Amino acid sequence: MNVTVFLGSVRGNKDVYKETARAIGIGLAKDGHTLVFGGSKEGLMMDMATAALENDGKVIGVVTESLFRTYGAVEGLTVLELTKKMADRISRMIELGEMFVVFPGGEGTLEEVATAMSINKLMPQMRKHIFFLNLAGYYDGLETFFKKMSEEGFAGEHFFNYCHFVTSLEEMNGMMKAIFAK
Repeated sequence: MNVTVFLGSVRGNKDVYKETARAIGIGLAKDGHTLVFGGSKEGLMMDMATAALENDGKVIGVVTESLFRTYGAVEGLTVLELTKKMADRISRMIELGEMFVVFPGGEGTLEEVATAMSINKLMPQMRKHIFFLNLAGYYDGLETFFKKMSEEGFAGEHFFNYCHFVTSLEEMNGMMKAIFAK
């Protein structure tokens, strides 16, 4: 399965982010899944992709031409796709993914997941599961906001059937196995 991970090109200020990014990369490789990510050789993106590659995993990086010129890409990717615009990059990452993991990140991560969520809502035939990896309470506020959206009628009842908040890799892996075993 292709697993698109939305995450930052910085590391944040907690060790758990880097450790978990590497653990996801290793886990995807060992389980035979392909990692799809933003391609950067910076921060958490590099940590996750490098860990997958070091464990003989398949990794697809999708990056804009301008970001590639500025920052480069992780060495040894299975596939590197260059796009003209950021919107094309995000669309391609969503198209390639069969499910999404939202790792702690910044504005870019938020833009990526918001686009995936909009597509899920507007195109039910393309609906894919989205797992928010809520490490160290990072997404507590967002989860509260999403519940409020639902309570106020701005998100349908299907919303939490496809958007899952998990606090550990073990919880996420258990949910994934249950969902994809069907």
